This record gives sequence, structure tokens and C-alpha cells, in this order.
Amino acid sequence: MMLKDICMKEESIFNVELKNFYKEDLEEQIIFQISKDLNLSLDDAMDKYYSSSFASMVERGENGIQYLSLRVLSDMFLEQMK
Repeated sequence: MMLKDICMKEESIFNVELKNFYKEDLEEQIIFQISKDLNLSLDDAMDKYYSSSFASMVERGENGIQYLSLRVLSDMFLEQMK
């Protein structure tokens, strides 16, 4: 394997890890915001979030949803819960 191929592979792995880190951080922020908005414990907010279809949408990055602001994501979650 050539050095160029090794570097490209490592860069690809780094990009995947970075995207996963971003999603994990985003999910933590969404859960914290849900906790504040609904006056729930973090455990209850986490249960609501991960049991929703909204969490799957964020995980898949459906329609670039993961790039929206935290406030918009929280509002979307609350609207979906109605």
C-alpha cells in the first residue's frame, strides 16, 4: 500500500470519528435542552429523546437535520411530541 493510500484511509477514519463525535455532542445538547424546556430530569429527557423517531432522524442525518441550530432542533422535537 502506498503512503498516499494510507493517508487517505486515515483521513477517512478521522472524518468518520469527527462526525460521530459531533453527533454525540449534538445529542447531549438536545437532551439538555429538552430537559430544560419540559422541566424533566436528564434521565427522563434522555428516555423521551431516544424513544422518539426524532432521534433516528438526527442519527441518520436525514435532510441535513444535524446541521440545524439547537433551538430549531429542540422546537422540532417538541412539535413532534404533540
